[in-house]
Amino acid sequence: MGQLTDFRVALQNSLSTAMGIEFRSGMIEGPVEDRTVGCVWTAGVREWDQDVNLEQVFVMVRIFKQWRQQQGFANTQVSELETLVESLQDTLKPLQAQFQGMWQFRLQEIEIDLETSGLEATLVCLRDNRFAKGG
Repeated sequence: MGQLTDFRVALQNSLSTAMGIEFRSGMIEGPVEDRTVGCVWTAGVREWDQDVNLEQVFVMVRIFKQWRQQQGFANTQVSELETLVESLQDTLKPLQAQFQGMWQFRLQEIEIDLETSGLEATLVCLRDNRFAKGG
């Protein structure tokens, strides 16, 4: 497997173990009615505008809390999603130095989507630009 796949799989497995949630490869659309589930995928790669010898890799993480539309929205749902945001942040922080292939990654953004009872996080990773000389 390549670096992108290795990183995504390692991230997916680490999140699953630490958070106790099943994570799948690729993009899942919510809401999800039968279980809490997450997904991880690589959204794109681009040359870093600050240094052409590096490239940015954008990795997306989605998590959907189990929820049925007939339940309606409740304050507990909002609180659970806010707690899930903080849990994801706490889980990702110690992982930053553990993965091979990527120099570093940072959590750029987490958006809560109340309509799907989910959240979507954007991770930005830096690595050697594979297209640059010597990359």
